[in-house]
Amino acid sequence: MAAFTVIDHTEIGTGGAASWEVTSIDQSYDHLLLKVSARSERATVTRESVILSVNGSSSTTDWPFTILRILSGAVNSTRGGTGYVGWAGYTNIPADGATADTFGAMSIWIPNYSNTTNYKQLLWQSVSENASTTNNEYGVEITAALYTEDTTAIDEIKMICFTAATDIAEYSTFTLYGVTGA
Repeated sequence: MAAFTVIDHTEIGTGGAASWEVTSIDQSYDHLLLKVSARSERATVTRESVILSVNGSSSTTDWPFTILRILSGAVNSTRGGTGYVGWAGYTNIPADGATADTFGAMSIWIPNYSNTTNYKQLLWQSVSENASTTNNEYGVEITAALYTEDTTAIDEIKMICFTAATDIAEYSTFTLYGVTGA
């Protein structure tokens, strides 16, 4: 049976935060699971992209990723791998223009994160909630990424809003679990 241990739980406080980050992650677990409930403070839009990095990556070619998404009923996909400056793809959360007090949800699995022989996989599931039927104002996404910069164990994770100077909103939560026995 799998055991889930909370490594970090952060609730963003008053005024929001530029990022969420955990460093010095203990290497004694089998896998990592990040659960997020978040919203952006970006004004006048309904969705904001959030991006994730591990180990302080700054490479522009080492994150191949694929995103499958449904945005307001339309299915599409995106592939990337260059020009994202070390980020493992992205997903969307509600922004300030979305329904008040509505937060997006996501789960990010990082299996075998402490392995030093192979590249690391990241698997995201996310939903950007909004009480709207207007195109591109809500969505469901699945992202698969591969950290190919090196085979170093993952000991840092960081998430920020894609738009410069946009904060993650107050009451957003980030819970990182170490998973053993799965």
